[in-house]
Amino acid sequence: MNKTVKVDSKSIEGIIYVAFLLGYLLQTSYLPTQFRSIRVIMISCYCVGYLFCAFKLLTFKYTAKCFVLTLIFVLTGIATLISNKSIDYIIASTMLNFLLVTICVKSISLEKIIRIDLIAKISFTLILVILCCCNVVKNVMTTRISGAVRYSMGFAHPNRFGAMLFLIVLYLAYVRREKLNLKDIFFQLFIFVVTYKLTDSRSSELGIAIVIIFTVLSLLHKRRKSKNFSKTQRYIIVIVAISMIAAMFYLAANYDSNNSKMSILNMLFNSRLELGGLTLKYYKPSLFGAGIQTYAWEDVLSQGMSHALVGSDILYLYIYLNYGIISLFIYLYVIVVAIIYAAKNDKWGCLSLIIILMVSCMENQYLPVASNVFVLYFGMYLKNPRMKRIQVGANND
Repeated sequence: MNKTVKVDSKSIEGIIYVAFLLGYLLQTSYLPTQFRSIRVIMISCYCVGYLFCAFKLLTFKYTAKCFVLTLIFVLTGIATLISNKSIDYIIASTMLNFLLVTICVKSISLEKIIRIDLIAKISFTLILVILCCCNVVKNVMTTRISGAVRYSMGFAHPNRFGAMLFLIVLYLAYVRREKLNLKDIFFQLFIFVVTYKLTDSRSSELGIAIVIIFTVLSLLHKRRKSKNFSKTQRYIIVIVAISMIAAMFYLAANYDSNNSKMSILNMLFNSRLELGGLTLKYYKPSLFGAGIQTYAWEDVLSQGMSHALVGSDILYLYIYLNYGIISLFIYLYVIVVAIIYAAKNDKWGCLSLIIILMVSCMENQYLPVASNVFVLYFGMYLKNPRMKRIQVGANND
């Protein structure tokens, strides 16, 4: 008897997300640098993701609009990969990975994805810290001008460790959004102190601080049952988000060290504006990126190279220069759609996305979907383009 095997679309999407998540986790650590076999495993994870993305794209039933968007995303992703072929493949493929995951993962419950993601991040972080304490994995240490020593605890850089702690706090707050209490605030404060003492990652500290503020506000207004924003509020949120991104471009492009107000802003942003201005002047923009090779601060200072070679830590400038003008416009389109969709269906999801966008003004790590799961609201839009209100949660699958 011949049996036909029915492939579950949600299972395929789950495999896609987990494959890219595992690749991302290994990429954030020092493991691939220290052990060649781990780098092979990391690349294999991404390759599995590509295979299932291809299967999903070839078997999906498209509307005309969805087909055009998918074609644009795939071609843009491939173009950025080709344009950046002169640098490390893992870095060159970041935009391609982002575009593939956002168009392929659209049916599975966001709640389930975040729970799986959170378990993976917590487990990986604990294992990596233990391996680091046992001297199995290198602990990358850097020193600030002030003399503060920063520890990576097995991650590729202290900022990577800080970003992971921030995402754990943010995702956990989202999962517990209906049950937040004083214990959550104490936990968030504890992680804030750990982040400050070990990594001194100011962008991550900012992100955790904002999560704490929103948690406190949530407890103070616990009786309010509204789970979404009004139409007017949605417009305001989108305008604020786009204005914030535009402001980072303007401030970086017009940075003047002789301007006292700009100098203060630059200090608050930990020299991000100054470095952003240098990179904008040093590199020429292109449609799909130009294979920009960045260097660590220590190498730039020791070899007397231009500070612009450090690259921009502002995510939006980073996308603009490293992956091109078209990639930036697509990214902004994805973000705007995700914000509107989240604001209409899931207030906490929308706020979480905005928090990541704020932190991205100081840190360029949040392009991979595994570092900003809330962009998957764009995929939900592709499945439900009329943006009808849906129930977001464990049962939405």
